[in-house]
Amino acid sequence: MYFDTIIAMNSTSRITIPVDENFRSQLALKASSLGFDSIQAMFRYVGRALVDGRRVDFGEVEDSWGSPPQHVVERWRQNAVEHERDKARGVVKSFTSSDDALEYLNSL
Repeated sequence: MYFDTIIAMNSTSRITIPVDENFRSQLALKASSLGFDSIQAMFRYVGRALVDGRRVDFGEVEDSWGSPPQHVVERWRQNAVEHERDKARGVVKSFTSSDDALEYLNSL
């Protein structure tokens, strides 16, 4: 019997970043809270995205619009209260499918 031997070369390299132990622990917790199984997995994901020209957003930084003004937040709260009141009175229209909702909107 004849066998060919194939040697696979590992094409990875290692990056070492010295950090203090407290920071490393905090970073590991943050990576875990974001759904990564390790700091390395998080760095690989972020690094690949940056190299590919994609934007990485974990939803922790406010968008470029900033926080809404207090009077807007208060109006949203008031709208939510009014909506719940109307819902309890049976005034709010509800739908069981997106087709029903679109049909209603088209009828307006």
